[in-house]
Amino acid sequence: QKIRILTVFYGRVDKIHCTVRSASMLANTNCRSTTAEQVIRNKCEGKKRCKHHVSEGTLQDPCVGTYKYLKVEYTCESE
Repeated sequence: QKIRILTVFYGRVDKIHCTVRSASMLANTNCRSTTAEQVIRNKCEGKKRCKHHVSEGTLQDPCVGTYKYLKVEYTCESE
């Protein structure tokens, strides 16, 4: 089977996910990457396995100082 990416989100749109940081790092809930989806698609789409280490070097930082999270929804399709 191979990976088919459905949606990709990198940033912060709530104060619920990944809350082990200071309140100031969680305050910006209007933070969304415009490039993460294409990066993940390029790396993972059509492959049998995919691993991506998230850092400011691998995904552009859409909001400096905000603690972000990556959410990828995918399905597996027969080859």
